[in-house]
Formats: sequence, structure tokens, C-alpha cells
Amino acid sequence: MNRTKTLLAFLFAIVFSLNIYAQDIDTGFVSNLQQTLPAGSQVNIAIQPDGKIVYFGGQSLGSYFILRANLDGSLDTSFNFTSTNSEFLVNSVVVRQDGKLLVGGGGGFGITPIIMLLNADGSQDLSFSNNLPSCNSLSCGAKVYSAQSDGSFYASRSIFTNGFGELYLNRYSSNGILDSSFQTLTFRTRTNRDFIGKIEILPNGKLMICGRNFTNGVLFRLNQDGTKDLSFESPSVLHFNSTYHPSINTFILKNDGMLIVSGTFTSVNGVSFDGFSRLNSNGSVDLQFATDFSATEPTGMDSHKLSNGKYVIWFSRIGFSGINNFVQFNTNDTVDNTFSSNLSGTFLLDSQNRVTTSTFRLNNSGTLDTSYLTPVFKVNGNVSAIARQTDNKIIVVGVFDFASSSSRAKITRLNTDGTIDQTFDSGTGFNVAPNRVEVQADGKILVAGDFTSYRGTPVSFLIRLNSTGTLDTTFSTFLTNSVYSIVPLSTGKILIGGDFSSFNGVSRPGIARLNSDGSLDASFNASINTGSIKSLLLQNDGKIMVGGFFSGIGGFSRNNIARINSDGILDTSFNAGSITSVSQVSQNNGKYVINLSNSVKRLNADGGVDSSFLSQELNGTVKSIFVQNDGAVIIGGNFFTVNGISRRGIARLKNDGTFNSSFLFDSANNGVNSLLGLPNGKVYVGGDFSKIGNTPRIGLGRLNVIPDISFQTSRSFDFDGDGKADIAVYRPSNNNWYRLNSSNGSFVQLNFGIAADQVAPADFDN
Repeated sequence: MNRTKTLLAFLFAIVFSLNIYAQDIDTGFVSNLQQTLPAGSQVNIAIQPDGKIVYFGGQSLGSYFILRANLDGSLDTSFNFTSTNSEFLVNSVVVRQDGKLLVGGGGGFGITPIIMLLNADGSQDLSFSNNLPSCNSLSCGAKVYSAQSDGSFYASRSIFTNGFGELYLNRYSSNGILDSSFQTLTFRTRTNRDFIGKIEILPNGKLMICGRNFTNGVLFRLNQDGTKDLSFESPSVLHFNSTYHPSINTFILKNDGMLIVSGTFTSVNGVSFDGFSRLNSNGSVDLQFATDFSATEPTGMDSHKLSNGKYVIWFSRIGFSGINNFVQFNTNDTVDNTFSSNLSGTFLLDSQNRVTTSTFRLNNSGTLDTSYLTPVFKVNGNVSAIARQTDNKIIVVGVFDFASSSSRAKITRLNTDGTIDQTFDSGTGFNVAPNRVEVQADGKILVAGDFTSYRGTPVSFLIRLNSTGTLDTTFSTFLTNSVYSIVPLSTGKILIGGDFSSFNGVSRPGIARLNSDGSLDASFNASINTGSIKSLLLQNDGKIMVGGFFSGIGGFSRNNIARINSDGILDTSFNAGSITSVSQVSQNNGKYVINLSNSVKRLNADGGVDSSFLSQELNGTVKSIFVQNDGAVIIGGNFFTVNGISRRGIARLKNDGTFNSSFLFDSANNGVNSLLGLPNGKVYVGGDFSKIGNTPRIGLGRLNVIPDISFQTSRSFDFDGDGKADIAVYRPSNNNWYRLNSSNGSFVQLNFGIAADQVAPADFDN
């Protein structure tokens, strides 16, 4: 072998030894789980000049969307917005004059706020700069308000800590660059209390802004450079009741230059006005203001001006608390009696001056427009549990209503490539998402949760399905509360653990064994004191590990973890002493890996703490554990760091418990609820995420997990860590390295370097 080839082979070995722990997302498995937007979720709109309506919003991290509807309410399939950032909760959309969409969002601790620009087809304009600074460990967000004819726009960035914070309003150029010629406006604010209510760009380029700035209602006018316009005197608003913080929520700039203001106040500049007043163009109160509008404590929340000079205000209280109305006013500020409505909400006016919201539209008379249709809002689904069948198909349960666009209510069966197994039909499915699923040896499926119906049939807590998805009517249980753990036994009997205290009137706190028909197996009684069983682990010898929240079993003192014999009698040879609440127990080589409130420990066979395994502290909870054959531990849950190192939702610990920094460096972008390891080394991951390993995966993904070779001594050309050399070649024509993994026959390709490169071996990643 000549010197060049030797160097290249050595370089190849370095490259792959540096990446030998890296986990690949299995591209051979892709699923698409979606849910209908939950009731109570926020939906907002923006209206394009052509009349099409852009809907946006969401409920929580991951439950966000931007879609566009045609004039008839049908979904505009030419618009396709896709984002894999579950932290990006859309809160604002502004339509630019060129038809592109400015989008603002973010929100949450440690999440960088985002402003993006979308093309008319919903794709992201990559020439647009989003350079908002990170908020580190603080809570923050971004919001866009309005755009000028040249594409420049106004947006705010907010930062909160302990409920208090500041909001910074800036102007940005059309390509997203901060405009330094505009003086930043700073609001002192508190979460969900102080706000910018409305911003309007005036014909002369100045800005009119209203809102509440740290308990004070404000209205002011800014020059084009962001300095305060001193020719406008900001009014002072007060409320006679000190429990109400005064605010100016909205305003109307009338054609004659005067201003209508509305909000929470009982006086303006010392003049009594109840939630509705008129100002002169210099900010002073118009003492000649006269209107026939009369209401008790009206609070204007939103307003817009019609093309003919009339205007509509949404008042959140008229006459009595809780009654909402739109009121239309004539140009002389009297009530327009040709318009009548008892509906309310944040709204816009379309090109025909019709009041339009995310759920309804009014005719010009105020009556409901029955022709207005809204599209079905679909957002990311999530997965709570996964089970594998003997044919390697998987059963998935969670919060979703659709799988690959087909109706699948909270349960589905997927083929090994992620496509739907059409032979499993769940019909209308569950009314509440299950939390646990297991498959029996005969192919029947056990499902547990707090649901009350399946396919329209009343059921609760624990049911069994036939392999086709129909309800198994030969199985019937009598439980009083939730089931968290299910273990099908080879005998056809079933172990269950949960919050229940009895079964069909017979005392069985937390754990019971059922016969194959769902009746109680009276011969099994673990005699646990009142508590909750979260995890059951069946050992090869028939003994059962029990984890949860309890303090005694069989008359013996046992805190939250115990081992019982197959008949339910306590195995006294195992005693872990005082252990905090345990929700997951896994076994490897006779030892037990358990999760506590915010850490992971390993116990010896007798229950003593394994001192060779270093406990890792997490700033959140562990919800699932998978122990690899080599003793490495993959953990999933709701955490952001492991021993202070940033890892979200999923991480791996080495055989000695130390953190494995090279495992799935990008982790997930939200919580992980379930891990399911396969005999071939692959691992299913289910949760609330939309990305894992920086690859788009909505709630469910599969990893190609190689062994942890931290404790192996021989690694020569063993790139996948199975202890065997792998075939590898270098192709100079395209600078690609190729390897064939001996562990699973998978093929890996990597572009790295060129033949003329000089090797510089070093430990670059420590």
C-alpha cells in the first residue's frame, strides 16, 4: 500500500472513530401523525388583498400552524408552510404588499424568538435574516405588527423572568436587518398583563401606538426615527376601581385627524369617559364629543375602520360583565343602527368591509354569514406509548386523529416503514388518548388509559382489542382507577399496575393479576399498602420488579421499589432501603436501572446502590428507560440538561453512568414519552417533538443505535462498535468514504476531505 492510501485509510479511521458513537435517524421509517387543533386553542387570521385568509396560531409547543384558505373556505393546497421548530409558536402574521408573509413567534424558556418571511406559496424566504438574539434561560418571544410599502416592518422582542420583563419595539429592513436609525422603544411589562395593543403607520410615516406599560394606559405618537412626537401629548387615563389597571386597548384614526380611543378607563385627562372617548389630533380630550352610545363599563378590545369612514369596535363588556358585542359607529360617532350583532372576538375587515374572525364572518348588516367556512386545522400529534408485534409492526397510541391523513383516533398500527397497516381499523377510536399499550403473544392488544369509550362503546381504564382493531368483548375488567403498567404473561394471564385500590370490589391496591378473560386471579395478592404502581418488570426467572409510590408490601417496609415472587409474595432478598418515587425499572445483567424524581441510578441484584454507576442529575423528569445489551442506558423524558450539559428529551449514559456526549448530539426539540428497543438494535422514540437528531420527525422516529464502545479495547476498523472489523473503501473521484457495517449490514456514505489532504490526528472532541 502506498503512502497516500495509508494516510487516507488512517484519516478514514480517525473520521469514523470520532463519529463512532453518532446515532443515525433511520430514514427507512417515516410516519405522519396529526391531531385536530384542540378546543380552546388560539387561532388568528390575516387577510390578503385577494381575499384569501391566512390562519395561524396553536395551543402549545408543537401545536402550531400556518395555512391559507380559498375564498370558498377550502384549503389552499398551493400554500404549504412546514417548519420543524416545535418551539416556534406562531403569534403574528403580517401580509406585505408584495404578497409575502412576515411571521413572528417563539415563547418559552431558553427559546430564541423567531421572525421569518414566507413566500406566497408558504416556503421560507431564505434570503431573509433572522438574527434575533437568544434568550438563554429566560422566557422570550417575538411579534410582528405592521409593514410599510417598502417591505420594512415593525416587530417586538420580549424577555421575561419571574413574570416581569421588557418588550423592545424595533424597525427592520425588508430583508430582516435591524434598522439602527430607529430608536428602540422599551416597554416595562409583566407576563400576560402589559402590552402593545395596536400600532398604526400613519400616512406621514409616523407611528401611533397604544397599550399598557406597567399598569399605565398609554397612547403616543412616534416620529419616523422612533423618537417621541412632542406635538402629540399623550393622554392620562385612570380607572376609579384600583383593582383595574387602566389601559388603552385600541384606537381609530378618523379621517378628520381625530382619534377614538377605547379600553379600560373611567376618565381621560380628568374628564369622565367610560371606556370610550374622542381626542383631538394633538392628544387633548375633545370636550365637544357627543355620542348616543351608552353602556356600563364598556371595554374596547379591538377596532377597525371601514372604507367609508365608519368604524367597528369590539367591546368585551356592555351592560353586564361577560356580554360581548361588535358595535358599528357612524362617522359622527353615533351608533349605526343598521348594524346589529351579539357576537364578538378579535377581528379584521375584509375587502367588502365585513367583520371577519377565525371562526365566523358577519354580513354588512351584522348578521351571521352562513356561507363562511373555515378549514380543518391540523397540528402535530404526539405519542405516549409504543408496542411491538412479533412481525415487527408497531402499535402506537397518543394524541392524534390522523395517521398519514387517514382518520386514526389515538391508536394506529404501522408497518416497519411507518406507513399505516390498513388491516388494523380503529374506527372512531378512543375519546381520550391511552397511556399504555402492550401486545399479547396471540396478537391481541391490551390498551390502558383514562378513556371512557372506544369506537362508540363505553369502556374504561383497560381493554383488549383483537388484532384487527375491533373490541375484544370476551375481555372485561372492573377497575376503579388508572392503569400505568401492563405485563402479558406466557400463561395468558396479565399483570397490571396503577392507581386502583380494588378490582370488582376485592382489595388489590396498585397491582393485580388478571385471568385471560379480564377477571381477577384471586391466587395473586401482593398486599401492597395504599399507593400507586408505575412500573412492573417481569424477570426471566418469573420474579417481578415493582416500582411506584408506596411504603409497604406483604407486611414488610419497602419504599417505592420491591421484588416479588411469581405468586405475589415479597422476595425479602431484595431491599433497596429508602428510595424516592420510581416510575421506570429496567434490567441488565442482573442489575436494575431506575429513575427517581430527577436522576437515574443502578441497583445491584440485592437492591444495594451500584457505586460503579454514577448517578446523573437532570433538570426534569425521566419517563422512559432503555438499557442496551452493552449496559449503556438511553433515557427519554422532559428534561433540558444532563449534569448541566444541554440535552433535550433524550440522552445516553455510558455503562458506568457517565454522560455520553457523542450520542445524538442534537437530541430532540421537545419531550420524549416512550422508548422501545428492538432486537436488531434499532430504537423507536415517541413523544411531543417535531425534530429528533435535527431531522424532521413528528412525534415518532426510529434510531439506528450502535453499541457504546466506551469499554471495548479493540476498535481497529470497527466503525460500528460491534467488535468486528468493517469493510471500508475510499473513492477519490468523488471524495466519498463508504463502509459496510458488520453489525446490521447497513451502508454508510460520508464525504470528507480529498486525497491531497494532510492528516492531523488529535483528540478534537475530548
